[in-house]
Amino acid sequence: MLTNPKEMVYLGFISNSATGLLGDVGEITSLQGLSNYWEPKLARLNNAGKYNAWSTDMEQGEFPWIQVDLQRQVLITGIRTQGAKQLMRSLYVKEFFVTYSKDKRKWITFIGNNAHGIKDNHIDPPIIARYIRVYPTDSYNRPTLRMELLGCEVKGCSLPLGMENGEIKNAHITASSCKKSWYNSWEPSLARLNQEGRVNAWQAKSNNNQQWLQIDLLKAKKITAITTQGCKSMSVEQFVKTYVILYSDEGTEWKPYMDDSTSVGKVFVGNENSSGQVKHFLDPPIFSRFIRIVPKTWNRSICLRVELFGCDPS
Repeated sequence: MLTNPKEMVYLGFISNSATGLLGDVGEITSLQGLSNYWEPKLARLNNAGKYNAWSTDMEQGEFPWIQVDLQRQVLITGIRTQGAKQLMRSLYVKEFFVTYSKDKRKWITFIGNNAHGIKDNHIDPPIIARYIRVYPTDSYNRPTLRMELLGCEVKGCSLPLGMENGEIKNAHITASSCKKSWYNSWEPSLARLNQEGRVNAWQAKSNNNQQWLQIDLLKAKKITAITTQGCKSMSVEQFVKTYVILYSDEGTEWKPYMDDSTSVGKVFVGNENSSGQVKHFLDPPIFSRFIRIVPKTWNRSICLRVELFGCDPS
């Protein structure tokens, strides 16, 4: 049964949510959309703009759907839904049902209720899932949706490890090189998420695949996620588009991070602009002291701000 939620935490579907970001590539998909304008990646609660939601047509005998991949299994306690407007026309989902899966193979279904404006729906009992699909079954004008999922981590090991708040000291953030001039220096110690100022990130001296940013956590940590961000210099957008992660216990021998999807080092999709954040969850997690981020492709130049998430190993 879906009723009103009480205490819930955003799972990061909203753009710029502080709790953890889902990027635009591969994590929000749909069966179909209305042309290239009302894309699934726009289906974020309170999204603004001319095209600010996912919208589609209702085909005879077939329900459209939108799917969110949360990248890891989480406890989901609710879903907030919202419609949108096109010119003066209201567009929203009146009824929907949700299916969920841990592995994208077996889907379990339950029925939702009406959704107009912002509607809070509590999932009781909560579900544990990685993939969520929302199927509109009835709509006003046409199925149009903005939404946010609510819940919490299952394993509770997702605290920031100290880049943004300064707990990781400057001396423990190093790099292969950094860009310098007579008036500024893009030091590795500036590679902190949401770092502000005219010079507010690490920027490599050269743009090639031999560049890296290294973080020394001083002792082995369980690392469960990473968030990256680019920078802007003289109004030029600069950011890392793809990267790999290396890790080491002693800082001498390095191993590439791999998961079940690859037998070689996993290539992570990075940023699409200078200010947005993209978060990746590491499953399996990394147990290590040293982390290296090695950019593979970039826009204009290698420029990076970062945060690691995790906890002490149990």
